Amino acid sequence: MGLVRAGRETLAIHLGVADEEDHRALSDSLVLKSVFLSLIDRSPKPVIVSELFELSPPLVFDDSDVLPMQPPAGFEELSAAMAEGRPITIVYGGGTKGLAHRTVTPRGLVRSKGKPYLAAYCHIDRKDKLFRLDRIREFRVLDR
Repeated sequence: MGLVRAGRETLAIHLGVADEEDHRALSDSLVLKSVFLSLIDRSPKPVIVSELFELSPPLVFDDSDVLPMQPPAGFEELSAAMAEGRPITIVYGGGTKGLAHRTVTPRGLVRSKGKPYLAAYCHIDRKDKLFRLDRIREFRVLDR
């Protein structure tokens, strides 16, 4: 578990807006909303937006550790598949399913914490996911 997650969960439990750890994106968002509302409910209460910015300056894209990237060597066909919204099959050697064939619709390529990822809609799990490029053993662009 990351340090930020552990700190966020500890803070949420301390503020009484969560009872236990949970590792789902929706519940993470709801906990953060509750933490935010709990914090702004304390004195001094912010009245206008600029006072919120004093508590926490707005983030800009440059602050993010997730950046768009161009396809590396061997992944050039992904650009066409993304532009045309065409699904691909991948043999993926990572995640909870181990080495598995998946059909995904690629959305984009990003670099996060120094590692390249394929952001794609996974047709098996029926949701958007990130797939580390170095764990994609092979891929093939499908016809619609």
